[in-house]
Amino acid sequence: MIGFMVVVFISSIGCSSDERIERHLQTLHEINSNISTGQWKVLDGFVDEQEEHFELEKQRADTDTSYCLSFSYFPLSEKYVIDGFSQSFKKKDNYYHEMSIHNNDTIYHFFCTEAVSKERMIPINERHFITGKYYYLYHDGWLSEQQMRYFELHEDSLTKVRGNSIIELPGIN
Repeated sequence: MIGFMVVVFISSIGCSSDERIERHLQTLHEINSNISTGQWKVLDGFVDEQEEHFELEKQRADTDTSYCLSFSYFPLSEKYVIDGFSQSFKKKDNYYHEMSIHNNDTIYHFFCTEAVSKERMIPINERHFITGKYYYLYHDGWLSEQQMRYFELHEDSLTKVRGNSIIELPGIN
């Protein structure tokens, strides 16, 4: 007999007050205090027996500050995985900054002359990294498969590299 998996897709309509999302956000706030619990908009998500995955976004009122959060919850092990949490904002210097923060550590931080969004991608060479360029390149799919394997082997030290002018990662077969 062939089994099947029921997958429920979550639309952004009416999900911001969903008890499931609110419960997840409460737990995520305990894991990472930078993640607030209210006023998130659901961009995408799915729920099945193995995993609940959501991508959320939030705009801070009257500012150029926005947040993106992507996470998964695995009900069988009651485990959370934060795939990404970033903050974008425009500073007084007229540069747009984007940074990812996990447990009060900056994972990556870059700035550029235009805001980066899904609708408007800025070439990687126009983003000026303060820290975390290797991490960003890895997680956003800018590396070759061999470079990704190299990053995975040396992730602890490579995520701490600061600066924008860094050497290209070698590949591993």
